Amino acid sequence: MFLNAQPVPNKQIDHSGIYLGLDDGGHHRFISSRSQTDGPTMGDLSGEPILEGVGYWPDRWLTARRI
Repeated sequence: MFLNAQPVPNKQIDHSGIYLGLDDGGHHRFISSRSQTDGPTMGDLSGEPILEGVGYWPDRWLTARRI
């Protein structure tokens, strides 16, 4: 999946992640690498790593592709 992680969302891809599917609560979850933790994480540093609703990551999600 491809995102724009800048403070102001736009259409430029500058971040990627891996979609994990639905969690036990029915939320679409993903992991991504964040410079502050030096590796993949599901931490909520910039917002909970879910893709539905309104929030940091849902607002910045651009597209997803199967590779």
